[in-house]
Amino acid sequence: MTNNILFSFNKKQNKTIVKIFVSIIFVCFFQTSFAQAPWSVTSTSNFASLPVQSDGAQLVNTIYHSKLLHQDIGFVIYLPASYFTSPENKFPLILNLHGANTRYFDYAGWSIGEFTSSMKTGMLPQTIVVYPNGFSIKPDGKNEGGAYWMDYYDPTGGTTPGKCETTIITELIPYLENTYRIGTKKENKAIVGFSMGGYGAVRFAMLSQKFGSCTSIDGALRDIPNIKNSGTKAASTFVAANNNDIATCEANCIHTIYAKNKAKARSVPFNIITSEGVEWASGRSWAPDAESLAAKMKTDGVTVTYKFIPNLQHNTSAFMKVQKSEIMNFIAKYLVSP
Repeated sequence: MTNNILFSFNKKQNKTIVKIFVSIIFVCFFQTSFAQAPWSVTSTSNFASLPVQSDGAQLVNTIYHSKLLHQDIGFVIYLPASYFTSPENKFPLILNLHGANTRYFDYAGWSIGEFTSSMKTGMLPQTIVVYPNGFSIKPDGKNEGGAYWMDYYDPTGGTTPGKCETTIITELIPYLENTYRIGTKKENKAIVGFSMGGYGAVRFAMLSQKFGSCTSIDGALRDIPNIKNSGTKAASTFVAANNNDIATCEANCIHTIYAKNKAKARSVPFNIITSEGVEWASGRSWAPDAESLAAKMKTDGVTVTYKFIPNLQHNTSAFMKVQKSEIMNFIAKYLVSP
């Protein structure tokens, strides 16, 4: 009788364990699938815009696994030809952040030529360039705003933070250092960003202290009054990236962040370039805000270069046509090869 009772109990226990195990598998699969949906692009045809490198260098769309977000996250990496011909050498890194409504691999295809040509002429040292994912891709591969390189954005419209900033700083960068021959010191890394990426670059440079220089190309460095002007396309994107909460927007305003991190900012040289741009005209420009930030930095003893270029369209190519030498020389000045 005792044996029968014990046997009966074990059967029930086993069934319970199986149910729990199946439930755990289901939940994990569901969470993983849900997490992957906003940012994963499965079709390799989406990467066709990456130009082929004819000199033995490689421009590759690849992934790292985020334990924080329980998914694989894509990024593009450029490895110069010397990376393969000099396997004993380590290389500096340029982290290049894209703008809003832009897919990271498209941005890599558009802009990598400016950096590779600068390496060929000796303007830049032989450098690894990485284009991380700013969470601007819907499940169907189409664009949507972007996380503004912060932790507050949820592409599904819910309230769970996307942790874009944290995964890049605490997971992607260590992954790059451990997987590729990249120098681990601050001076071995530069950060560059355009538009939304220009905001992210200044933010990362100040807060993470992992970069030896920062270049913001027409970065969205707007102050609080301009953020509240959410009727404009760009301001609306920033508000959406902060879950439509104005208080959170104000806390994430780059001017607010700078005011709280002046000492950190003094350890990073900044190059801030902006224009009113056709798209941002009629009183919607963030150029005065960018100039104001640069002026504050200069007054506080931060190493900063500021330049306003009038009548320039809001795209990377336009800025590179007139400012490429200055941009590359600034990066090269502070980028140390390991």
